[in-house]
Amino acid sequence: SVNWYDVNNGFNPVTYAQSGGFGDAVTFDDNGGANPAVNITLAVTPAVMKVSGDGVNYTFSGAGKISGGATLVKTGFATLTLGTANDFTGGTILGGGTISLGNNVALGLGRVTITNGVLASDSAAARTLTNDLTLGANTGITLGNFINTGTLTLAGTIDLSGANSRTLSLDSDIVLTGVIT
Repeated sequence: SVNWYDVNNGFNPVTYAQSGGFGDAVTFDDNGGANPAVNITLAVTPAVMKVSGDGVNYTFSGAGKISGGATLVKTGFATLTLGTANDFTGGTILGGGTISLGNNVALGLGRVTITNGVLASDSAAARTLTNDLTLGANTGITLGNFINTGTLTLAGTIDLSGANSRTLSLDSDIVLTGVIT
């Protein structure tokens, strides 16, 4: 869908047209507010995908997926809803806002690192993440959502990042089946 700005072509909105191989660094921010519904129709392999901003809630859906060695970085206060079944391996960094999961493999296959923000289901549907998870802050991390109350099961290793304790807010049912280190 036309959610991309071509920085080499006057910042004109375009449909992402990756030429193959390892892709570009792409950013979704408040500038793309006219088209926050992103339809991924085939496998895309950006090098880095940054979703930032405070006012535009993006939703990624479609028959395609985010693939390859991509890293997803989410910052700002807005929400990113991932409805695609992804297999990217570069990991996810949640540094602000909310990531709502519409699929058990929405966050691909890499490690998920949370330093601030909310990780939750996108609905009343339960979601199970097998990704290894690093909780990298003493406060500011929320798991679950009191509106979209789907149980979130964390089945990968949960790394407290060297801390003796972490304070987590749990806004819906959370099941921890992974080893906590």
